[in-house]
Amino acid sequence: MYPSTAQGENLFVALARDGGTHAVKYLYDNGRDDLELINGAFLVAAQNGSTGAIDFLLETGSISSEVIDEAFVAAGGSVLRAKTVSFLYEKKRATSEAINKVFASTHCFAVRKLLYENEVIPTEAIIAAFQRATLYGIGHFFRLTKDKLDTVRLLCELGCIPAGVIGKAYSDAATRHLTQIMELLRDHPKLSREVRESAFANAASAGYLDLLRTMYDVNFITPDALLTAFLTTRISETKAIVETLAAFMCKKEHVPKAIRAEAFVAAAEKGLKTVLEILNEAEDGDWPLGLLKRALAVATVKNVKNYIRKLVCNQIFSGRAVFGCWQAIERLDVDMLVSWKVKTEVSF
Repeated sequence: MYPSTAQGENLFVALARDGGTHAVKYLYDNGRDDLELINGAFLVAAQNGSTGAIDFLLETGSISSEVIDEAFVAAGGSVLRAKTVSFLYEKKRATSEAINKVFASTHCFAVRKLLYENEVIPTEAIIAAFQRATLYGIGHFFRLTKDKLDTVRLLCELGCIPAGVIGKAYSDAATRHLTQIMELLRDHPKLSREVRESAFANAASAGYLDLLRTMYDVNFITPDALLTAFLTTRISETKAIVETLAAFMCKKEHVPKAIRAEAFVAAAEKGLKTVLEILNEAEDGDWPLGLLKRALAVATVKNVKNYIRKLVCNQIFSGRAVFGCWQAIERLDVDMLVSWKVKTEVSF
């Protein structure tokens, strides 16, 4: 039934892979006891979760320490092999080097938790595991799984993870819209104001309105950071972003008028009439005439220019239109209007 040829040796490995423990034992008892063959079969059995074959082959005493480590690491690389890793771990044959490697690289939270609770894991492995779980520095095509989130939840509370690693994970999450990771890290004591503000700007630039609203906190995001995000955000497809940033700037108790003034000029230059209206409402139209002149000078969109001209008229004539006002402003000659008002001593 079991050939004694080279093909039989391949069958030995195949049977170990598929969990044919009794057949493996039969072949072994009938002379299939070559060390290389046994070790190869053990490795394949571990990769495929055949714990019965693993147990038998271990009992032969022929499995080298190197192969045990290789098998442990191979099983640890699959979320489907948590039971195999636990089985091998209970045998107490894997070296600390292999254990640390599995802790750092496994996709399976159950495996990581098992090792964390029973071993002294070095800082380097903890950092590597955290980075892997937060998709640190890797492409958008990797999926954020429950196992990864559970790992972040477990490890982010450990004091050994450097502030720089925490900060990059948070900033990357903002750029890539990984909201669940951001929720886990948002209150982390190692997140600096600079990192929070950078992540806030990244979310604005990426057009993530939901993140922007979640991340804005007057205790962490300074008025200057608000303005920076506003100035650096591209307008295409992000109108709601700049309008939201403008609304944040209108919180007078937290944001000084000078910030709104700079945003007003920038909005004029970008052709954002709605933003101008939001900012103007917060100031009740009370802008310095010099600021309105600056805004008018950089505006290029007709309806924006007309809106600013109206504000100029309101400033000079206390909200009442007079003959010649619009014609003068059309020529951008605001100073002429001021002079005209003084000379004619018009009282409105």
